[in-house]
Amino acid sequence: MVVIRLSRGGAKKRPFYHIVAADRRRSRDGRYIEKLGYFNPLAAGGETRLSIDKDRLEYWQNQGAQPSERVQSLIKDFAQGKTNPDMLTRTEAVAEQRKTGAAASAKKAKAEKAAEEAAKAEEAKAEAAKTKEAAKEEAKAEAAPAADAPKEEAKPAEEVKETPEEKSGE
Repeated sequence: MVVIRLSRGGAKKRPFYHIVAADRRRSRDGRYIEKLGYFNPLAAGGETRLSIDKDRLEYWQNQGAQPSERVQSLIKDFAQGKTNPDMLTRTEAVAEQRKTGAAASAKKAKAEKAAEEAAKAEEAKAEAAKTKEAAKEEAKAEAAPAADAPKEEAKPAEEVKETPEEKSGE
């Protein structure tokens, strides 16, 4: 099976990639069938960052060649005209997004923590007010004199009727 992938070249810490059509069984930097373009991630100034031969790429895709994920994203960039280094590269854009995302998530975490602490403080205030109110109620109940308590009316005693059996049993 033929794949379209990147083949690394360049010096240590200075990558340069050829976009190649190669047999899947070959090593990354090994023998390839055809060179389709190049990708220079460190391009600066007037250098071209990305170059692809569209006709040959289309030919190999029609023959069933599958592009790798990274080559697929480079093809998309090339189609959108992102070939010069003035535009942010994908890695730089991701790094910038992570920085802003980390700052935003830190702010969000601080806000959530502050809201949680405020809720706990409010709950503690409400609990303190409840206990204070309950203590006042209890003190009132104890302090109220017995005279102020409602008097129980004496109920007339119920008359006990003796049954005829009880009378004869005496």
